Amino acid sequence: MSGVLASKAVRLCIVSSHPLAGCYLGKILRREPRWEVVELNNRFTFPPAPPISVYVIDAPSLPIPLCECIAKLRTRNSQVQILVLDQQDMDGERLLALRIQGFVAYDEVSHSLLPAVRTVLRGKVWFAPELLERYLNRTLAVHDGGFSNGNSLTVRELEVMEFVKRRLSNAEIARHLGIRDSTVKFHISNLFSKLHVSSRRELLNREDAVRLWSNLLLYASFPVSDK
Repeated sequence: MSGVLASKAVRLCIVSSHPLAGCYLGKILRREPRWEVVELNNRFTFPPAPPISVYVIDAPSLPIPLCECIAKLRTRNSQVQILVLDQQDMDGERLLALRIQGFVAYDEVSHSLLPAVRTVLRGKVWFAPELLERYLNRTLAVHDGGFSNGNSLTVRELEVMEFVKRRLSNAEIARHLGIRDSTVKFHISNLFSKLHVSSRRELLNREDAVRLWSNLLLYASFPVSDK
């Protein structure tokens, strides 16, 4: 381990609602004797101080959308370091839009989790090279196409989008987010306008739906930082 990592306490938190997955991840992370590993329970009861260095999130097991989970973590510390685990085919570009520091596919956890955490602790990011290449190409396409910041999706619109993908009604989305039905309609109207569709059905069922969802990054309102 580098001198930088050895000079300060490193406390990691596993965020997973699957007990076996949490246990498996904990065993891997505890191979590093200088790291303290704790778990965040389903009620998002945060472990006591000292603060967490990195949150390791098992995305598919979450009881809430990933963006909502990340927002909750950042209410505690806006500079929190986050590493997400999920299926290989997850839309990794959306993860970049959520300003996380790293992504590890399930089939790479056994050999990549420890080096990924070490990289994040050094203040760098951990993503597959092909994912970063796609991000760069799309970013260049945005600039070449003349898109403006006025077309970017807000954090709230990204949250609404996740619930729309889960086919929740406006009323259900409003209850989850603690906002009015009319506010949900306003955000969905903005989404339709920015993504050039006219209905939920078109948004979810059009033949090029895969391309549509992957293109969300083109409208992401926050930059990718390599802190």
